[in-house]
Amino acid sequence: MLEGFDRPVVQKVDSLTRYDADYTAMQQYAQTLTEDSIGEERMQVMRTLIQAGDAITAFVDAIVQMQQGIFQAVEHIDPDAAPTVDPALFESQARETAISIIPMTMFYMYQDVPTETLQAYADFYTSEAGQWYHQVRSDAEAYAEEHAAERLVTRVQQAVEARGEE
Repeated sequence: MLEGFDRPVVQKVDSLTRYDADYTAMQQYAQTLTEDSIGEERMQVMRTLIQAGDAITAFVDAIVQMQQGIFQAVEHIDPDAAPTVDPALFESQARETAISIIPMTMFYMYQDVPTETLQAYADFYTSEAGQWYHQVRSDAEAYAEEHAAERLVTRVQQAVEARGEE
């Protein structure tokens, strides 16, 4: 089933997860997209992938977790400088951002993947096995994000303490 995800696609997906991703190319590609250029079948497959993979919630959870870790670190450095942000408002804004960028990102990442291959991927994600896989992956991502935020706070605390000792 994954044979359609050839090396160039994997490289494109990987490049979007790195700090040096070519967002300009992605934005330029997005500007060329229209419903007619995409086609109704491909639009529906992408909607299914986004929904079945819970891509928007995953994005929001990652952003919220990072924000909490950063704010905790800032608070440790200077409690008076710690930003005060309404968590519900922040999450709402992150969700709005996700709703606008997730589809564009997925269309860009998978632009060279045939619709039939994406449909097979969507079929997997909507199956019982795919939902199990999604849950395991989501739990692993949540665990990693939580521990990354904890490590950030710990390392900032160590750096602040080390500076205090100088």
